[in-house]
Amino acid sequence: MELNEMPHVNEHTCIHCQGVIKEGVLFCNHCGLRQFIPDIDDAVQKQRILIGLSVFFGIQLLVCLISHFNTTGHSLVSLFVFDGIITIATITYAVIYSRELKPLFRWPHFSIVKLFSYVSTAIIAAIVVNYIVKWLNRSIFNAESYYYYAFSNLKYAKLITVLVVAL
Repeated sequence: MELNEMPHVNEHTCIHCQGVIKEGVLFCNHCGLRQFIPDIDDAVQKQRILIGLSVFFGIQLLVCLISHFNTTGHSLVSLFVFDGIITIATITYAVIYSRELKPLFRWPHFSIVKLFSYVSTAIIAAIVVNYIVKWLNRSIFNAESYYYYAFSNLKYAKLITVLVVAL
């Protein structure tokens, strides 16, 4: 067997220049491009998460559309049914994908100052959004809309309003 006829074991071609390089090499010795080795398990995991997220938002959209085009009337019972379905879908999604969501809830270097700043920022942002939405409703639709007025004829209107918004 001649030297030129040695078998090329553990070699593959560069993804850019098609030059022959050894297996496991991170950069091509011909063009210098970094070799990308696809991680199939990671791609499958990301696809599974993306499909789950699509189903989750599809359910949310479907419930909102059914609620909006509900011809039987908009009652308190139907409101709680639709809110309950959305809540159950959200909790189910959170349980199924808890391993992927867990790092999002980690809070390294917790401090009361950070907590106070986040809470106060959220409150200020909610107030700003409230005034912007009021302004947009007045300038675009010439109307104002409040959750409370939908329940004002009920005995515990304030409590129901808070529960519906919280749910």
